[in-house]
Amino acid sequence: MSLNKLRELTESLENAELEILAFFDLCPNLLAIVNLSGYFTKVNSYWTTTLGWSHAELTSKPWLHFVHPDDVVNTIRIFKTMVGGKKILNFVNRYKHQNGDYIRVSWDASELHSTKNAYCVGRILDLNILHGLDAHNIDAT
Repeated sequence: MSLNKLRELTESLENAELEILAFFDLCPNLLAIVNLSGYFTKVNSYWTTTLGWSHAELTSKPWLHFVHPDDVVNTIRIFKTMVGGKKILNFVNRYKHQNGDYIRVSWDASELHSTKNAYCVGRILDLNILHGLDAHNIDAT
């Protein structure tokens, strides 16, 4: 393979990654990639918008740190089911906001065996949070 062809392929991959990251951050849902060690490896900016935690805070602690204590056992059970190969749809638990409140989230998730990661999409169920976000987004424009 020529050096020019290698450069073109590298640039193409870099551009594709930038496009995916831009799309990832545009989504108005909680998007996360979770490793099997129990940590977020990637979260989109909607986490900060809705829950107040920074990317660094979210990725430096086990994701169970943010789950309501009464939901931990069931959340672990569901996570183990997903790691066992089952896709998770509409699993509801509560996640901690930085202010100490808890917010209900409905999750869809699946594991990609080749990467040993779980890919998760969370939808906020608390209407007061969503209305507050709408007002925030209108003010920002």
